[in-house]
Amino acid sequence: MPRMMRHATAQPLKHAIQMHIEQTEGRIERLERALDQLGAPPAASCARACAA
Repeated sequence: MPRMMRHATAQPLKHAIQMHIEQTEGRIERLERALDQLGAPPAASCARACAA
């Protein structure tokens, strides 16, 4: 996503991508807190698309 934002030329698109990134980070934080409360270790997996 950060690479998409750097290459975006329209300001509304850049803003939308930034908002998506911030929302995703918030979801990750909430999931990590929930897993911590459950005593479950977080397990990460990355699709090929996010690895590029």
